[in-house]
Amino acid sequence: WAWQLRQSRAGVLAGLNVAATPAAAAELALELMRLMDEAETEAVDLRQIRTLLPDRFAEHEQLSLSFLNIVLNVWPDYLAERKALNPIERRNRIMALEVERLRKCQPAGPVIVAGSTGSTPATAALIQAVFDLPNGAIVLPGLDLALDDLTWNTLALHPEHPQSGFYSLLGGFRAARSDITALSNASEDIASTRTRFISEALRPASTMGRWPQYIAGIDAVKVRDSFSGVALVTASNEEEEAATIALILREALEKPDRTAPLVTPDRKLARRVSAELGRWG
Repeated sequence: WAWQLRQSRAGVLAGLNVAATPAAAAELALELMRLMDEAETEAVDLRQIRTLLPDRFAEHEQLSLSFLNIVLNVWPDYLAERKALNPIERRNRIMALEVERLRKCQPAGPVIVAGSTGSTPATAALIQAVFDLPNGAIVLPGLDLALDDLTWNTLALHPEHPQSGFYSLLGGFRAARSDITALSNASEDIASTRTRFISEALRPASTMGRWPQYIAGIDAVKVRDSFSGVALVTASNEEEEAATIALILREALEKPDRTAPLVTPDRKLARRVSAELGRWG
């Protein structure tokens, strides 16, 4: 809001409605917060933006850089004055300290990292430190062991693929998928059939030519049966999504000894579902 007022008084905005209301200013502030969080999560120095927008670039790009100066200059000064840290930076420093501690202490007992994909530099460094310990172990959630080697080796060219993070993580360890031991010994059960099907459905575009080979060898009835307990619900908005999930959970209470969990990375959705469930106590 203060930035918008300064720019307007200087005549820079030339009638543009940038953060013209407190609500619009709050929305822009939220976007700045997300930018800072993403940059700190990926260990990117936002000051490099200045090198991307030299003085010869268009005026509106210079205006964008002026706006970004809030996170390049104003916000760092604000934090320094108060001896404070952004939450993501604090988390990164804590993990960096733990990495340093593990490397110095070299604990002899088992140290296990479970449930992390190492998708950020800070967590990847922590996983690497545990991996290097005498009794360190990494439990990777959802690593696709069914994907053929040819496709796996193309993932460096497909950062959009959900397994590309694992590909980079294992590459950092100089480890291969063949080094990974599956915690489940099941190879022909319903779950593995479904997993293989989903793996094929998510195949990178450059290797879709291998689909006929997969289709020729599958048991269609077995694949259909593997999805007999899976339902897809398409909600038109977040409220409908939360209400639907709440109703499914509520239905579980109608049957003796029945339980039902909600597993989601979306905290906002979890709060909405909790609020909906509150209607039934």
